[in-house]
Amino acid sequence: EWIYERGEQYTDIRQYQTAPLYGGTQGNSKMTPGSYEIKDVNGDGVINSNDMTPTAWAGQYQGYATNPPLQYGVNMNAAWKGFDFNILLQGSALFTVVTAPNDVWGYGRYPTLFEKFTDRWHTEDPKADPFDPSAKWVSGKYPALKTNVNSSGTGDGLTTDMWRFDATYLRIKSLELGYTIPANITRKMRIENLRLYVNCFNLYTFCASEDAKGLDPEREEGAYAADLTYPLLRSYNVGLNLNF
Repeated sequence: EWIYERGEQYTDIRQYQTAPLYGGTQGNSKMTPGSYEIKDVNGDGVINSNDMTPTAWAGQYQGYATNPPLQYGVNMNAAWKGFDFNILLQGSALFTVVTAPNDVWGYGRYPTLFEKFTDRWHTEDPKADPFDPSAKWVSGKYPALKTNVNSSGTGDGLTTDMWRFDATYLRIKSLELGYTIPANITRKMRIENLRLYVNCFNLYTFCASEDAKGLDPEREEGAYAADLTYPLLRSYNVGLNLNF
């Protein structure tokens, strides 16, 4: 994969008014403080596909329509005095996943917003015109929110390494704790065996990259980025096994 080299963020409206244009006459007109400054790598004064550079992950496996080259897991069981315990750990490494910046919920065509994107550039006055040079801004990690129309033709929708993450992870896929009632008690109730248990699925995911938290690294990128999926469900269960 080839990506645009990650640039700095504009901090003043005058910077993007005079910077190299991307997307013809529309390019800088809809950029705002906090937008990414895409590098003019070849120095020709134009930001286009000739400024693409090999991704920093070149040579490493990427998540699109593939299986990670390193997959691992362990299943452990233990029992003691009627108690039993089982845990299943599963994960993968040496691959990446990408979030499409033009499709991120809240940054493009979708109305919802992940909590991590609240750390974004925004005007001090929510009612201020973001394209007014006199507007005052509060900085953040991510660019200011824009509608799909206002982000079209700008550098905000380009896939830089800002949006590709190391997807190495380890997930507690399942965890179960049970207790079998002693036979001398259950026989009095004419019960052959009685076991009570609690379990949880998808309890927690440890990620190599903080940015990967909130997406599902187990999912292939496919038609949508790994971030644009229904959140992975965590389920808790309480039950019993009863034999007469």
